[in-house]
Amino acid sequence: MTAPATHDLVPPAGEPTTNGDWTGRYLLGPVDDPMALEFGFAARCHRADDPVRASDVLRLLVTVRDRRAFGVFVTTSFFEPSIYRQVRESGYPLSLICGKDISLLLRAHGYTTREKVRTWLIRTLGT
Repeated sequence: MTAPATHDLVPPAGEPTTNGDWTGRYLLGPVDDPMALEFGFAARCHRADDPVRASDVLRLLVTVRDRRAFGVFVTTSFFEPSIYRQVRESGYPLSLICGKDISLLLRAHGYTTREKVRTWLIRTLGT
């Protein structure tokens, strides 16, 4: 929903897909001749009171600095304030998406109840 030009999300080779450290391509330019930017993607499902810590974000940052154009980190909880501030002040090419952002995005697209979200997930993921 937040980045519709995202394509080809690929899990890490030899690792369980539940780890959440993936790569993907973001397409820019004309539909007939797009340019693909490779990005790193990390996702962590944490309890609402369990923040994402520096070590989680650092792993993605290292991957991005070595091989990717940018990184996206999604969590169901929130980022430690010091991590969020450091990423923003340093200008690292990371998009940080927290549980509140997910909730606002779902609401903006009309998914305002658990049942609507559940129906959308089943339709989208097929489970």
